[in-house]
Amino acid sequence: MALRDGQWKVDATVVKSVLGVAGTGKQQLAVTFEYQDEEGRRRLVTSFHFFTDAALPWTVEALRAMGWDPEANNWDVLSLDDTDVLKGRAVVLVLEEEEYPEGSGQFHTKVRFVNAAGGAGVERLAPEEAKAFAADLRKRLMRVAPPKAGAR
Repeated sequence: MALRDGQWKVDATVVKSVLGVAGTGKQQLAVTFEYQDEEGRRRLVTSFHFFTDAALPWTVEALRAMGWDPEANNWDVLSLDDTDVLKGRAVVLVLEEEEYPEGSGQFHTKVRFVNAAGGAGVERLAPEEAKAFAADLRKRLMRVAPPKAGAR
């Protein structure tokens, strides 16, 4: 995904999640993340995920990126309310500066996207599969580039 001007990526960890109500009256899940800025300072940022019909696909995508599968958890969003279910989950956030309220001249950091950490969309192999893959690859590599005499 190409970043637009004013956006940047950070590795982050979930520190808290709570169900709540926005000022508009819409129910939401607020997830707070911790990350380090370019100077190495600890920063917190909160993303807000809504459950309206229009927002639901984005919320589901973000929950999956945080390692929570809605279907496997029978859509029990109550399990996300002020519990440790998401705490410690690693993600990659796309952040941007937002003027809020608009026209106020006051800017704050906003979460634009929540992406799964690592793998760039690659599904991780199960430990047994990884071991078998590594053994097979080692054999193939040794045929193509056998060790040199005297090398370990």
